[in-house]
Amino acid sequence: MNKHTCLWEDCESTAIYARGLCARDLMRARRAGRLEEFVAPPRECEYCEAEFRTQKNGKTKFCSLTCQRLYVAAQRISQRIRDLGSRVCVACSGPLGLSTRTDAEFCSQQCQRGQWFIDNAEKTKAQVRAWKLGNPERAKDLKLKSSHLRRLRQLSAPHEDFQLSEIWNRDGGICWLCDSPIDADLKWPHPQSLTLEHKLPLSKGGGHTRDNCALAHNLCNMRKGAKVLAAPA
Repeated sequence: MNKHTCLWEDCESTAIYARGLCARDLMRARRAGRLEEFVAPPRECEYCEAEFRTQKNGKTKFCSLTCQRLYVAAQRISQRIRDLGSRVCVACSGPLGLSTRTDAEFCSQQCQRGQWFIDNAEKTKAQVRAWKLGNPERAKDLKLKSSHLRRLRQLSAPHEDFQLSEIWNRDGGICWLCDSPIDADLKWPHPQSLTLEHKLPLSKGGGHTRDNCALAHNLCNMRKGAKVLAAPA
């Protein structure tokens, strides 16, 4: 591409300097007063391959600054691909992105974090178990909260952030449905274990708010189901 020979008579040099002439013949033409006779021939842009004239400078490789920038960017991407080679992400086996470091092992932070949890699964489980043993009430609150939040997101229902202990203190540990005391030491799925009841069910438009929540036995809660009660049973 763009291999032109010097325009001076009987010169076959391809080292074009300017005006289609090599450096030696450019000086000859300048001394002979013939410089204006020579104009560089059309060239092909090394990026878009369109023909263009270089005017006085015969060394220009691109028809515009935009093509020059695009060519440089393409060369950098090609070099990046060569540097990355055929390496893939350790976690998902997907290709590494062009923006990753040359010594990177993961294609994203999500893959890196996911692999860390896989490699440290037993350690993480042990830490969770230890936290639950040391914080039984908080663990119970989080378990109830997570299940309710999942349903609330699906139903777009109102939500307030509170702890189960607030409802327990307010209701005095009494089941809203049967008006009997609840044993907080009983664990689910025991029929008399503690559950959080929504007076107006979430499926009927109720929200996870303090006013709409009450204590209930597990069995009482299941018997009520999605029914709407005007007053305590």
